[in-house]
Amino acid sequence: MKTPYYALFQPIRIGPLEIKNRLVMPPVGTLLCGDDGHICDRYIDYLEARAKGGFGLIIVEGVAVTPGGRGGPKQFGIWDDSFIPEYRQLTEAVHDSGAAIALHIIVPHDCGRDQRQR
Repeated sequence: MKTPYYALFQPIRIGPLEIKNRLVMPPVGTLLCGDDGHICDRYIDYLEARAKGGFGLIIVEGVAVTPGGRGGPKQFGIWDDSFIPEYRQLTEAVHDSGAAIALHIIVPHDCGRDQRQR
């Protein structure tokens, strides 16, 4: 017998990506990074626990693509190759716990937008 929320627990495809269910953890600000924008083990543990808890997709909180694009000292960054190992570790922890992962990318307000007054 199907419940009213039957589809919530069914797999879904987004392009080539299959997600185990339709439960999505949105990007939630945690302030769990260093002042340099690097991920700490506590944040990896935090998202890994949510993946183990059953989310199908986890979206990492806002990640700045330039140091000047950060909204504050505790905002994550991904502006150079020094970030690759920790994002790889985070991704592996979430994948090994059964969830997909995505980044919420923050682009500086002056990066590519039309600056004309409206």
